[in-house]
Amino acid sequence: MKTKIIFLLTVLATVSIQATIKDPITNNIIDNNKKSCVYDQMKGVFDGADEYGYTFILTLDDGEGVIFTFNKLDEAVSEVYNLESENLIGETFLITFELLQETSEGEQKEIYTITDLEVL
Repeated sequence: MKTKIIFLLTVLATVSIQATIKDPITNNIIDNNKKSCVYDQMKGVFDGADEYGYTFILTLDDGEGVIFTFNKLDEAVSEVYNLESENLIGETFLITFELLQETSEGEQKEIYTITDLEVL
């Protein structure tokens, strides 16, 4: 009986550890059971758009800057901000985004979608 309880506790601990991971960019916790995570706002300077997405220089909590490209732009945001033009390059924004993890043909893919922008 004691062995069964120890085994059950080990399995539960393993499942719990695998259910959450930290995002390497923001250190926010991602719940793998939900496959998505909505982040708080981050500050970033728009650096342009290309075939890969929308690039910002993000300011992390420790003050360091990191170049990051978001894959998609929510339709409501694209109606307000034309990130395809060069007019907004250099503008500072508060960025809210969502991470969606998809598995296709055995390969896991992370899709970062901007869900809201606010010019500072």
